[in-house]
Amino acid sequence: MGHPTLILGSFRAAQDLLDAKGAIYSDRPNAIMAGELVGWDRGLGYAHGPDNPRFREFRRLFHKFIGPRACQDPRILEMQEKETHRLMLRFIRDPKNFYRHPRESTGALILRLAYGYQTVQDRDHDPLVEVVEVAMKGFAKASEPGAFLVDNFPVMRYIPEWLMPRGGFKAVAREMRRQLDQMYDLPFNFVKEQMELGNARPSFTQEYLSEKQAPTAADEELIKAAAASLYSAEYQTPSSITACILAMCLWPDIQARAQRELDAVIGNSWTRLPTFSDRTRLPYVYAVVLEVLRWNPAVPLGLAHRLTQDDAYRGWHIPKGTVVWANIWSMLQDPAVFPEPTEFHPERFLDSKGHLRRLERHEDPSVIAFGFGRRICPGMYFAINSVFIGIATLLYTLNIAKERDDDRKEVLPKVDFTGFIRLPLDCILGYFALSSLDLNADDTSSAADYLHSLAGLFASRAVLQGHGVGNASASATNAIFLTVIQDVFSRLTTVIAGYYLGTSLYPEAKTYRLLADVLNDAAIICDTLSPHLAHLSLSLRYPFLTSAPDSSLRVLALCLSGSLRALCGAVAGGSKAALTVHFATAGERPGDVGDLSAKDGSKETVLALLGMVCGSVVLHYVHSARMTYIVLFGLLFCHLTANVVAVRVVALRIFNRQRASLAWTSFRDAFDGKYQGEAVTNSSVLDYRSVSRQERIFSDASKIPCSASGSSVPSVARCLLGLPFARISTQAARPQGLFRFFSHDNSQSYRLSDKQISACLAVFAEERYVLWFTPDPSYSASLAVVFKDEHSPHDHLKAWAHAHEVARICERRTPGKFDGQLEVVRDALAYTSRMFPTFIDASRAAGWKTEESVLVGGSPVTISVLETSDVVPEDKKNI
Repeated sequence: MGHPTLILGSFRAAQDLLDAKGAIYSDRPNAIMAGELVGWDRGLGYAHGPDNPRFREFRRLFHKFIGPRACQDPRILEMQEKETHRLMLRFIRDPKNFYRHPRESTGALILRLAYGYQTVQDRDHDPLVEVVEVAMKGFAKASEPGAFLVDNFPVMRYIPEWLMPRGGFKAVAREMRRQLDQMYDLPFNFVKEQMELGNARPSFTQEYLSEKQAPTAADEELIKAAAASLYSAEYQTPSSITACILAMCLWPDIQARAQRELDAVIGNSWTRLPTFSDRTRLPYVYAVVLEVLRWNPAVPLGLAHRLTQDDAYRGWHIPKGTVVWANIWSMLQDPAVFPEPTEFHPERFLDSKGHLRRLERHEDPSVIAFGFGRRICPGMYFAINSVFIGIATLLYTLNIAKERDDDRKEVLPKVDFTGFIRLPLDCILGYFALSSLDLNADDTSSAADYLHSLAGLFASRAVLQGHGVGNASASATNAIFLTVIQDVFSRLTTVIAGYYLGTSLYPEAKTYRLLADVLNDAAIICDTLSPHLAHLSLSLRYPFLTSAPDSSLRVLALCLSGSLRALCGAVAGGSKAALTVHFATAGERPGDVGDLSAKDGSKETVLALLGMVCGSVVLHYVHSARMTYIVLFGLLFCHLTANVVAVRVVALRIFNRQRASLAWTSFRDAFDGKYQGEAVTNSSVLDYRSVSRQERIFSDASKIPCSASGSSVPSVARCLLGLPFARISTQAARPQGLFRFFSHDNSQSYRLSDKQISACLAVFAEERYVLWFTPDPSYSASLAVVFKDEHSPHDHLKAWAHAHEVARICERRTPGKFDGQLEVVRDALAYTSRMFPTFIDASRAAGWKTEESVLVGGSPVTISVLETSDVVPEDKKNI
């Protein structure tokens, strides 16, 4: 190979030579491919040392910025926590490509730390992250021992590229160097531009350039190389995260124990995620981190050292120039130190009480895995923090399971690794069984469709029996007549339902999706009962059901069945369209709504066919009325249960009134005091998945829960959105309770004066809505909102938040006088206006689509307010 090579396979030898004699064992050999041809010798990894001034400056900068003390800086810890949260979102949104997410997340974190560059969360691939990832792949390939012959035969570097076959090592090196230059220059130029504009965020590069004030070309080249070297300092995180995923597939009991510890410390209410402050209370999770570092060291051989003078060790002569490798993998697989080294046993780092035991250096993976001597990884403390928070959050938020084959049998992943930077092979890993709610919704909905198809066959058989199929005396004309009547009722119901329900379907998609299944099942029951009702009639005397030779109850049942199915069709069509749009746009990239709808229709068709085939077999064995109803109601129960589960797990990212109430309430409760609190963090708004778990499927969307002070009984306010202005200007106080039935005058109307209307409109001069009280003693506060022209979803959301604050101030009693009502509305508006921008920002950070709220369905009545006119505004309908 042209130079002697020494591989150290024990911790003691590495400590004796690389640590104790670091002054002579800390140089780097000339790396021809990675260093000279590609250009990585410009950075810390392949820089000569330790007498090299450039090497010493690298170490100084790294110690200052990511050393042990710097890594405890709350700003850096918060940065790592936030990027970990974004990593979990990547896992949830795209579980199939989980292999690349840790690399992308690490790239984004280093870009933020080194250059102050914030990646775009909703973008599929950030361009700078891609530049970094491509360059780092080149680093791993070029540094792999034996990958290129030029490292073994340095003379080959003088061969002209045109003499080599296409794709030879020089062409590869040229492309890798171009990628490395991009990684050096693009983010550095970004920092310089931001500094010139005065917008640069604090970062490694920004602080160095500010310190130098007028940096020279050499200074700029040094900081470029130092900042780029941070990526190689953080190679541990993606390797450890993917190794943890593989380990949890193979040892699910370890995953379960770690999750129990996390739930015990953090709780399972999803009010927060793991933080660094939890580390001391999570000994088992930290033991998992140590075992991951031991079981899969990211760089098994580390980087090569070079001896700068002759040396002797235990009777062996080691000549100058010897290349020395520390076999980290061998040290961490030593059975004398780590019994059963191929097994994953976090318990090896715990004492009998379950606490982390004091580890000697030779048995501490966090010491061994990052190298030795003066060439120890300068980013080890930063990397350990990243690995801990990544694994803790991964285990808290997600479940990891083995892949299943076509027969639904678990596929045991093969334990194999590849690359100079050791990563599990992506083609053999399992998959995430995520807590991602929408993924489970599709499977549950499919089961519901199948069960519904089975149950429908019983209804079809009953209808045919009622029509007289198999009965020689049955009349075809009578059957056609009944079918026509049923169809007439069905079509009339469709028209009426479309008129009255059309605008409310999209905002309450989950409610109406489940209601559609309830209506459809009710129609099946009516159809199944219809043949038995042909011989029964209703009576006002006991017994109320009597036998009759020809009863009209069967006709009524069939008409009711047709109406229920028509109502189901109208309700299901609108709600299904809303859910299809949600599923098509819920991921990182918008999907094709038409394609998704077509495939969903194909899936339903296949399930219906399967249901028919299976149902035909079941019908062959079920004949008696008793067995028919037992099987039917069993199928319907399972069908509705599956649909309830399917609807419950859908997490919509668009606000309706109930979801907006939950989000605003959580935001409002995050403030100290009643109206003087200060904002906490973006996490003060519940994310859409947390809201989904609290959301009720059937509820009165107009109600606003509020609690009166000093009372344990909750009070309820009511707010109606999109009403005509006449509901505010002309109000009717209806008698309550029994009085409404005995009063000849059911309402007492009064009209706001022009002066009062002007005062009310003046409060909302800068808003695109008007909110006022309507008299209804049934609620602590009854409110109505009228929208102005050019209102937007933000106006709907602000009006709803305003209504919450009015209800909160009113508590159990609405002021009786106009002046009191005006003061309440004005005070609530002032508070809402002050807090609403923060609420919108926090909602976006929590994953909500604030630009697409559906608090108001359809096209509400609006008003135009003319500033120069005293005329009361008139309502108009937007069409």
